[in-house]
Amino acid sequence: MTSITTRQLSKLIGLIHDAALTPALWPDALDGIRQALAGSAALLLTPLHGPEAGGFAIPNKLSAETMARYAETYHRLDLWTQAGESRQLFTPGTVVTDEALVPREDLLASPYYREFLAPANISRLCTSVVFGQSDPGNLPTVISIYRGIDAKPFGRREKNRLRLLTPHLSRSLGLMFRLRDAENKLAASLAALDKLACGIVLFGRDGCVVHTNSAAAELLKGNEGLWLTDDGGGHRLAAANQEATKRLDKFIESAVSTSATAFFPVPHSMPFPGKSGRPPSVLSISPLPSDHGFETRACQAVAIGFLFDTMLPGQGDAQMLGEIYGLTPAEIRLTSELCAGWSIASIAAFHGVSAETLKSQLKSIFLKTGTHRQIDVERMASVLAIKK
Repeated sequence: MTSITTRQLSKLIGLIHDAALTPALWPDALDGIRQALAGSAALLLTPLHGPEAGGFAIPNKLSAETMARYAETYHRLDLWTQAGESRQLFTPGTVVTDEALVPREDLLASPYYREFLAPANISRLCTSVVFGQSDPGNLPTVISIYRGIDAKPFGRREKNRLRLLTPHLSRSLGLMFRLRDAENKLAASLAALDKLACGIVLFGRDGCVVHTNSAAAELLKGNEGLWLTDDGGGHRLAAANQEATKRLDKFIESAVSTSATAFFPVPHSMPFPGKSGRPPSVLSISPLPSDHGFETRACQAVAIGFLFDTMLPGQGDAQMLGEIYGLTPAEIRLTSELCAGWSIASIAAFHGVSAETLKSQLKSIFLKTGTHRQIDVERMASVLAIKK
């Protein structure tokens, strides 16, 4: 088994938590988990739900062809998923290996193994349940680490290592989903979009831009790294050069696709540096639920992009965060002051209260918002900022 130092493990855990706020880091986090378990491939997915039901999959060292074949045909024949569901193993924190799910002889004799796993060089499995079937706020989610045909089975040490990492995956994914839901809840209509300080871009099925709020329009005018073009078939986003525009097109295409043969990945981000050395803008795209409240004249919006200007200081809206998550007046005040850059000690001295009281309030804020770090609360408040 691959050895891993305490420092390396701490760095990996930090990367997992950072991915909640910067989803573009998920591929790196998944790759780190795979290496920590000496696996040949990995997959973070919702095994019981496809993209049409809000499901997703993030592959690591698995080809696009393998993922397409799985979604098209073999998702329905997945013996490991079937065994986990029938034995009610989809409970958070459950860690099992392939032989604990399906006897080795049965697996090797199955069409699922002969036609799908073997051609993909998958023979061994170590999987952990991140979210279970009874979780009201999240779809059942698992992380699976694989090894090839000639590899040794996963052992107790690998299971323990994955068991250690699973709670961190749960917290990070949970925060990311809550942030996405809060963003979509706030932006409930086109009229509300112009009140947001961050830029909002709505995309149609073909990847064309069907609406921008006023903040996005200003950013797209002023930042040379990203702008709107008109190709005759509609407005589209373009980047600083041809290569960057190709990557942008693929980025948007993955967000607007609802093909049953392609699992939609979790929301991710893409930076766009300006030509003159200006700090980059960051575009984060999420799929929209089918019952969203956006109505555009052009066509139905299927994805929403959040465009952030990293040159501007964060201006968190603690009041809006409080309304969405039911924070008390004292918790809203604390959030506002933390967003303004105050420390717990300085806030305590200013208001004549103990630091322990403020720490208790902060814990309550964590609980209500589903966060675990102060920076996560500040990020959520910043995303929900309303123009003054």
